[in-house]
Amino acid sequence: MILFSNLSSKSDCQGHDTAFQAVIEWATATNKAIAPLDFPDALHYLMKDRKMTVEHLEEVSLISTRTIIRLSNDPEYGVTREHIVALSVGLTLPPVISSELLRKAGLVMRNTTLDNTYRMILCMMYSSTIETVNDLLISPGISPLTRLAARNLRR
Repeated sequence: MILFSNLSSKSDCQGHDTAFQAVIEWATATNKAIAPLDFPDALHYLMKDRKMTVEHLEEVSLISTRTIIRLSNDPEYGVTREHIVALSVGLTLPPVISSELLRKAGLVMRNTTLDNTYRMILCMMYSSTIETVNDLLISPGISPLTRLAARNLRR
């Protein structure tokens, strides 16, 4: 997935316009597909669309397999903002999709430093690795997104 935040001139955009259009078309079709779904079913859909197994999603999101299974099967399981950010990075979801996941989980980002940090990650770093995101969070003293990430840091 390509980030487009640094494209400031027409020459910068050459060659990216086709990729940009493809991302828009994918996001539009995906939002339509997940619109009627609850959070677990939407997560299943996105994992299938990204050809992502539970085990691979654990590797790229640092959310434990057990938690991913709960998130994707139990509508009553307590989805957190941290889950959404980690899943969005792991699945490389553009902001229009991650914002839909937040809505499906019944979560609203508030105007706090932490929530605004998460918003910026969802908008600007969704194609980064989860390790890069966690490093960015840890440097100013914010906890990593998941317990699995925190355990990996202690090792």
